[in-house]
Amino acid sequence: MKAGIAAVAVAGAAVAGYFGWQQFKQPSLPSSAEVGAEEAAFSFAECKARLFDGSPAIAVMFTQALDRRQDFGALLTATESAKDAKPDAAKPLAARWVLGDNPRVLYLPFVTPDRTYRIAMTAALASQSGNKLATAQACEATSEAMPASFYFASRGLVLPAGQNGGLPVVSINTPEVDVQFLRVKPESLPAFLEQVGGRRERVERGTTDEEGEYYYDGYSDNQRRLKGTVGGWALDELRAMTESVYITRFKTDERANRRNVSFLPVEKIKPLQEPGIYIAVMSQPGRFGWDYQVTHYYVTDIGLHLRRHAGQIDVFTTSLKSGKAQSGVELNLVDQAGKALAQVQTDSEGHAVFTGINGKIGDQARAVLARKGSEMSVLSLRDAALDLSEFDATGHPSRSNKVFVYSGRDLYRPGESFNVSLLSRDADGRVPAKLLPLTITVKKPDGSKLVEQLVQPNTVGQGYFQQTIALPADAPTGGWTLQARVDPAAKQPDAQWAFKVEEFLPERMKLTLTAPDGALQGEVNLPVQVQGDYLYGAPAAGNRLQATVTTERLANPLAQKLPGFLFGDFADDKARSRQDVAEQELDADGKAEVALTANLSERNSPMRVRGAFSLLESGGRPVVRSLERTWWPAPALVGVRPLFDRNVAPEQGLAGFEIVRVDSTGAFRPAKDLKLTLTYEERQWYWRYDDGRGWNSGFNTTDEPVEARTLKLPAKTTVNLPVKWGRYRLEIEDPETKQTLRYAFYAGYGAQ
Repeated sequence: MKAGIAAVAVAGAAVAGYFGWQQFKQPSLPSSAEVGAEEAAFSFAECKARLFDGSPAIAVMFTQALDRRQDFGALLTATESAKDAKPDAAKPLAARWVLGDNPRVLYLPFVTPDRTYRIAMTAALASQSGNKLATAQACEATSEAMPASFYFASRGLVLPAGQNGGLPVVSINTPEVDVQFLRVKPESLPAFLEQVGGRRERVERGTTDEEGEYYYDGYSDNQRRLKGTVGGWALDELRAMTESVYITRFKTDERANRRNVSFLPVEKIKPLQEPGIYIAVMSQPGRFGWDYQVTHYYVTDIGLHLRRHAGQIDVFTTSLKSGKAQSGVELNLVDQAGKALAQVQTDSEGHAVFTGINGKIGDQARAVLARKGSEMSVLSLRDAALDLSEFDATGHPSRSNKVFVYSGRDLYRPGESFNVSLLSRDADGRVPAKLLPLTITVKKPDGSKLVEQLVQPNTVGQGYFQQTIALPADAPTGGWTLQARVDPAAKQPDAQWAFKVEEFLPERMKLTLTAPDGALQGEVNLPVQVQGDYLYGAPAAGNRLQATVTTERLANPLAQKLPGFLFGDFADDKARSRQDVAEQELDADGKAEVALTANLSERNSPMRVRGAFSLLESGGRPVVRSLERTWWPAPALVGVRPLFDRNVAPEQGLAGFEIVRVDSTGAFRPAKDLKLTLTYEERQWYWRYDDGRGWNSGFNTTDEPVEARTLKLPAKTTVNLPVKWGRYRLEIEDPETKQTLRYAFYAGYGAQ
């Protein structure tokens, strides 16, 4: 890609993708017949508090899909009681069971918040295939609390003109809200955009507990970005760049004990019809606090897409309603004060180009403003460009000039001299038509310059440069850098090469480590035979020996034989440990025996056990060697290879996996009854207010079974599991070894 920066396109509906759980309500997935394994035995799984249609509900989950034709009211009974009441105080509930879109989940909907519900199931409850429960079952769950709360359904958005219901607001037990609208002054638009969307260092000042709850401290960077909860002091700072244009009270959806989405009809309010960016500040009538719910928005039909090059900006304008190119749109490139630096108009294809923006104009540009009739749109040049992390974008960064640096090695002693070779090429990899000299800068570890000099092209070769670098005798040790620029005034170098300067001496001893080969199992106690000798032949008798043992998860211990396969439990990724071994001295023959031990009894994944040994010379300088072995939690493990890239499966399709069961040598070991389950991890985010903490946000995570099957594994097998959108977890339990493989992945773009 030649573009240096690809700016974000301004498009999308107001509430598109707001609730992740709403995306789960999609058309039905492929039938279980396509999965490639036998269904697990029909049984009750668990019951949990969930939301159904935005209201509290109790979800009863099973391993197989239920038969919709049966009378659930006759097969299940439910009682209700206070949260801490005794079971005999419970009152029976009338039957009102609803089988969800996922036929493995049966809901008791519209329950009272913060109450305890006890569910009883008869053994006659049947699955879709006709199987029945082995015995009667019972469970208990407490419904989710639903305190009063309200918040905007998005943090800064574009409302497509004429095709949205208004500004979306989520409310729970809040029948009315007061909203004040502030309009950003035209001359303050660039400064406002830089405040709410400009690049800056991320500051994490909140804390997250194990339940996923985030405690908002009220002073983070989100205050200035006007996202979610914003303090009154931050809003007071906006007086210079905004003016209050409208304030009113809106009625929201009054249905109690449920998450309601209401739309404020901002497009129909006359004071809010003037083109511009508006800030909506929402509060609860009759309550006065330090914080407010805030968002910013504007209504437009002009979609903007920018592609920024070194010397120009290409702008494309389209209609958000039809997707067609918009001609005759007036575009202004403005600075921080709102002053126009350049002006162009789009052609019949909705395309316009700002030229000559390198240098001072490019540094001053802050935003592009688009106007056509009563429509306006704006895009900040300081926002993050289009996120290309989902795409396989590799290679060198786009530059008009490319410089390649080479040297014989990257480690030197103080006082040494060495030659550096450089090749200069244009953006297409050819020798530049006009070959300019290069400015070479050598920087010390502290960032100060050692030398900066102009280098002329070599007479030999095309676009070839060579320069000798002489390091002073007192050169500081550490990481040095060499920078090359075609333009001496450029802020960023066209090429940068790192090298080290160290006071290194050749080793005078050798250290040999010997240990039993093969994988470790059970308790880790690996004997290592150590032999230390001086290079002239004498044993290193009496020299001190230090050692450390480190352990970490090895997701694929058989990378050469089974590339791409994963083993163990993703929860072990954080299970890293390091411990020191007692120091020893080598005996008269330069020998010692060291036992490497580690406690891995709680691990369910292959682990790398690494011993690092340091044999110290008399002056304290070490000779370092290491030894690694792999620990297996069982003689044979199940492994999976995802048939999709980057941990993201296609949305609304089948997630494919290759499954094997092998020993530590990679030899296949068949299995009869592996238990495979696929679970959807649903996250429901919320804002809540209480007197102790004020506004706080968090999420509830609930598991929903998608597939439960029994898998026979006579050889390497492929299974395909139906997925929609969101977070998923694949689990395969091996009854023989009692080990469970757990692999977490995503389905659909943006599910991460």
